[in-house]
Amino acid sequence: MKKRLILVLVVAAYIFFIAKSTDTMIRYNMDWLEYIKYSVGLNYGEEAYLENNNLICGVYVNEIPLSFVDEETKQNSGMVIDYISQMSIELEDEIGVAPMEADQLEVALQSGDIDIATIEKNKETVKKFNFTEPLYTLHGKILVKNASQISKIDELKNFKLATVDSGDIVNATKKYFSKEQNVSIIVVKDLYSGIDLLKDGLVDGVAGDETKISYALNQSKGYSDYKFLEYALYRKEVCLAVKKDNNNILSITNKAILKMKQKNLIMQTQSKWFGTFTPSVKDMKSYDYIYGFILFSLSIVVLLITWNFLTSRKVNEKTHELYESKEELRVIIDTLNRGIIVIDENKKIVECNNAVLRILELSRKNLLNKDYLEINELKPYIDLNEENRHFSYGNSYYFVTNTKIDEDEKTLITIEDYTDKYINEKTARQESKMIAVGQLSAGLAHEIRNPLGLIKSYVYVIKNYCLDDVGGHAISVIEDSISRINSLIENLLRFSKLSNEESKLININSLIESIIRLEEKNIGGNDIVVNINAAKDIEIKMNEDVIKLLLFNLLNNGIESLNEIKRDKKTIDIHISISDSNLLIEFTDNGCGIGGHDLENIFNPFYTTKENGTGLGLYIISTEIEKIDGKIRAESKLGEGTTFHILLPIEGADNE
Repeated sequence: MKKRLILVLVVAAYIFFIAKSTDTMIRYNMDWLEYIKYSVGLNYGEEAYLENNNLICGVYVNEIPLSFVDEETKQNSGMVIDYISQMSIELEDEIGVAPMEADQLEVALQSGDIDIATIEKNKETVKKFNFTEPLYTLHGKILVKNASQISKIDELKNFKLATVDSGDIVNATKKYFSKEQNVSIIVVKDLYSGIDLLKDGLVDGVAGDETKISYALNQSKGYSDYKFLEYALYRKEVCLAVKKDNNNILSITNKAILKMKQKNLIMQTQSKWFGTFTPSVKDMKSYDYIYGFILFSLSIVVLLITWNFLTSRKVNEKTHELYESKEELRVIIDTLNRGIIVIDENKKIVECNNAVLRILELSRKNLLNKDYLEINELKPYIDLNEENRHFSYGNSYYFVTNTKIDEDEKTLITIEDYTDKYINEKTARQESKMIAVGQLSAGLAHEIRNPLGLIKSYVYVIKNYCLDDVGGHAISVIEDSISRINSLIENLLRFSKLSNEESKLININSLIESIIRLEEKNIGGNDIVVNINAAKDIEIKMNEDVIKLLLFNLLNNGIESLNEIKRDKKTIDIHISISDSNLLIEFTDNGCGIGGHDLENIFNPFYTTKENGTGLGLYIISTEIEKIDGKIRAESKLGEGTTFHILLPIEGADNE
């Protein structure tokens, strides 16, 4: 901020310098260096020169109103004579006046008969003499009647112009106007004659030096009926000439002229000679007002800048504090696991945290200032019509809340991924239930086995007395029922705990073949083809009961699935491989398949879609696989088939 203040002050100083330089050029027709040079008083050498020499200024004779002899007083008079008198006062040394013809002035100045001369400044005279700073600027203007519709020189067309026989006017009009404008010139003996022609309507305008026309109008008392057209035919600086080798006189004269301009004596002299109808000269008082206004404005600007600096510094301090607080709050919000989104009244996302970006897998620029309805990734999560809702999306579970921010008409949305929490809670509930069910199952199996053993023993005794067909059939039915009850007890015992947890070296190929032989009747009777894709003699160390249980259940489930659908070719494909010290099993059937809701629950205990199923088979499998750090998952399409993917770590293998 300090740098900005310094920059502003430098710019203000620069503007002030430019304004002052421009003001100096306009006021005094000189640059800064010349102004400083001529603002100081006379030096010792210049004062000595004035004491030892009487300055004489040569002026044009009989050039009204600049210099002429007054008929009444017989004294030299005119505007230039007044300027020379004022210069004498400023220098405190009288300057003499020598009226001469124009051609005599140059000769007298060259010979040293005069020290200063009112010689016209042009290309030729500049080579011969040095010229002072301008006393004033002479303009060539065109006078017309007030009733004229023309206001600018550029508008002249088919125009009659009266002028004295002056080379400046004639040359300027020829140069200024084109042939198409058809401006004709009528030469008159003096400006009074030209004004009379304009008054009588014989010409449309009078051209000449502005000062001379103004003087003539004031003398004739008819100035209220006329006006000057805008713009000038030419401009000439009225200066005083001195000899090339006389720098003392040049410096003395310039210092006197600058003092006259500073005191506004030029304007006062103009007013004396032209009265009400004054030509366009520079009134230094108006420039003082303008310059004072500029200084006042700059002072106000500097004060405002200073006040703004002090205020801005306080505002910046508070803003910095707010920014730090905001950043601290953002850090806290970004570290939350709960996603946060703020939506304005136009449904635009105005803020979000890092958790949302992780959940949606989007960058911040893809969310901010976007309509949330146009972001497909957000559609499953946001429903402003519901304040709170639970839902599952993909393999995750979410809890979303909507809260209105009344003051800003915004909505704060939080998205919490509580998948782990949900699974942990579900697992905890399930484990509690399974512990109770397991204890019940173990006790129930024990209580059933005792009477079942008695029934089995007495059936053996009765069997010897039932020799006819009816008795034999009854004994056969009882034995089958006992076998079914015993199988149920075995499942209950497996549910609570496998009877054998010992691992040993097993041959997977032989194990599969033995299981298929046991199920050969069910496989062949249902026209099912079992394809085994496995390398020969795969031997691994693993719990044999887990493998048997796994293969028996999957094989039986596949056979039952194929019995529920008509196929030209019923197949069960078993693919076994070893990868990264893990046994990989893919078990595929082209049976009836499993629906989406059922597929999510097939590993839950007691969940079954079979009329006579217990719902324990797949649960026991998944539980025992998890105990040995294995994994099982299922893929299925209803009406097409099911595939189970199993990964079992091999004991004693290097899993790194």
